Amino acid sequence: MYCERCGKREGEWQCQVCRRVICSQCARPTPGGVFCADDAPKKEVGSAPSERFARPEGSNPARTLFFTLLVLTLGVAGILFVADRFIFNTSIAQVSGLVGTFKNVGTMIMAGLAALTALMFIAYMLTRRK
Repeated sequence: MYCERCGKREGEWQCQVCRRVICSQCARPTPGGVFCADDAPKKEVGSAPSERFARPEGSNPARTLFFTLLVLTLGVAGILFVADRFIFNTSIAQVSGLVGTFKNVGTMIMAGLAALTALMFIAYMLTRRK
């Protein structure tokens, strides 16, 4: 089947808008699909190359990271609390040395997360808009 736009070459693609079969010369590949030259999205002069990754107005990455670390820290604290109540104080914990190691490592992880959360809180407070 020949290209429905120029009629000169074999059609290899289909336009996302008009559904015509088009050749590689008439095709305009974009991140959103392949378009014919007539229906290809027009680029605005002076626009940013990728507006998909542009940060929304008023967003603060320090705030996002702070709240993510806060939730992670609270989650680890909750896991350690449950483990301390139901696992570390049982007779199984007395037998296994791994449980004590887990408790020590968990406490170190918790301390590190708390320190990171505190640093991100300071960064958030310094970068927020008044």
